[in-house]
Amino acid sequence: METIENFFIANFTSLALYRSGNATSPRLNQVRIPPKEGTIDIEIYEKEINEEKMIYVDSTSGGLSTFDAPLPSQNKKVRWWKIPAGTVIPHGLDITKDHTIESINITHYTIRPLKDMSLSEYKKLLSILAEKALPTF
Repeated sequence: METIENFFIANFTSLALYRSGNATSPRLNQVRIPPKEGTIDIEIYEKEINEEKMIYVDSTSGGLSTFDAPLPSQNKKVRWWKIPAGTVIPHGLDITKDHTIESINITHYTIRPLKDMSLSEYKKLLSILAEKALPTF
């Protein structure tokens, strides 16, 4: 996926973003990674640090999807969560504007790591951001 532009200015979002979740969570820290079949959010690789193998995320390979409006859905179990405009983005994360779905005029944004980092660090930063998300239902 080609990134069009960085989305946030300084360290906060300039508009609200929406993430599909469930009744209890925006699922921001539930990252789909290989070897999962089907859609994955980000590529991973092993890195040895002090003779210990760690799982790292590839910062150039993707991230978690968000949108500037909830996507239409017939699935009644889908719950949309809002990251309000002005939310401080944890240091280490980047939000990029990727593309617009022309048929419904909704824009896709990706929450990605600024640099390669351990999967646990990425999930921790996403959890911090998830604490600021509000249910829209």
